[in-house]
Amino acid sequence: MEPKGPLNRYWADTSLLLRLLTGEPPHLAE
Repeated sequence: MEPKGPLNRYWADTSLLLRLLTGEPPHLAE
């Protein structure tokens, strides 16, 4: 479930950071 609007950009960025921190592949990050 991804938020719509300007928050989408922030969410994608946060997801990417979380993936990098956890060492998981950014499969959710576009």
